[in-house]
Amino acid sequence: MGRPETDPGSLERGGLVILLRDERGGAFEVGSGLGKAVAADQRLGSRRVPGVALGEIGQDNRVTTIELRLASGFFLSGSVIDLEGSPVPGALVAVRPSMNEALNERREHARVAREQLLIREGRNEELQNWYAWQVQRAREQPYQPISLYRAIAAVETDTRGRFRFDTLEEKVYDLSVVATDLLPRRLENVAVGQGTTHLTVVLESGMRVEGQVFSSLTGSAIADAIVTVGKGAKRRRLSQTDQDGWHGIGGLLEKEIDQLTVRAEGFALSILAGIDVPAGSQVRRLDLALDPAVQVSGTVVDPSGIPVAGAWVQVEPVEQSLVLMAAGDEQYARDLRLVLRVSAQSDAAGYFELDNVNPASSLELCVRHPEFQPRCIEPFEGISGQRLSAFQIQLQ
Repeated sequence: MGRPETDPGSLERGGLVILLRDERGGAFEVGSGLGKAVAADQRLGSRRVPGVALGEIGQDNRVTTIELRLASGFFLSGSVIDLEGSPVPGALVAVRPSMNEALNERREHARVAREQLLIREGRNEELQNWYAWQVQRAREQPYQPISLYRAIAAVETDTRGRFRFDTLEEKVYDLSVVATDLLPRRLENVAVGQGTTHLTVVLESGMRVEGQVFSSLTGSAIADAIVTVGKGAKRRRLSQTDQDGWHGIGGLLEKEIDQLTVRAEGFALSILAGIDVPAGSQVRRLDLALDPAVQVSGTVVDPSGIPVAGAWVQVEPVEQSLVLMAAGDEQYARDLRLVLRVSAQSDAAGYFELDNVNPASSLELCVRHPEFQPRCIEPFEGISGQRLSAFQIQLQ
């Protein structure tokens, strides 16, 4: 294909021209690129480029032109409202292609095969647990949002709760909506094709956890504390306390309210597990009193007693203490280790100070420096509000 000399829909840069045309052959948009090959999967306005085009840049100042044919996109629009019919602005709406029939069929075959295996081997208790899990999963499926890593497009609703996608291919899609203080909603097998597909998505309020965070020592409110509901990686919900120490997280399923964790600067991490949710209750009030953290300080010296600058000092609870704090949940205990690990670097005088150490029955202090061997001292107890300042760590 020859180089277009006067075409307004082309641009030459670095020896490569990308010419985009619509269905009628007219120039529509322009792009350019450098390198040995170019891949295009553009979405421009309400136009799209289905598929990929590859081309080699010409040598010896020659120009390579790639022509891409644009096809019209299809429309998916809708409104997001709450149970009272009020629009929900700022909701995140995401879409992805639905799983194909072959994949669904393979999953169904796997489900039937597992069921038959459990029945054949007489594993009745495991079978009943598996049935219960299937029922629970079916109940929760409408509330499981699409991961943004798997979504092909996402938009936020406007002030009137409206959203619109205009560059979709003619396919069947899954759609999910996530909004603050409302239960997420997922719709499956939404057909998008000729004309405009319009949806009205109604979000439920779900359950809410709220309360106040304050100091157990002074009774004063704690601002900027991070409150986490849930302990599974996919189920954590976060909020931050205001100046009066108030927190609130809405749009929760009952099973998500299994644990509440609060962390604030200068205070011990607080974990509230086994939360009881009264039947029929929509709001659960949870106030939390935080204990002051442990302060650990000292100096790092070399074998001659000379201060060592730039040494990393790290304090964390030992494994047994973590398991106790995590109520016996070993996986969560491993997660806690990262959260509760506190570190600081020694200054020019070899001095270090750690102000936010969580109290524990057994704390471990380790020191590392590239010019010396690592050193860990005997575990010690850390009591809330305690100041431990007699540490002198000699490195070899």
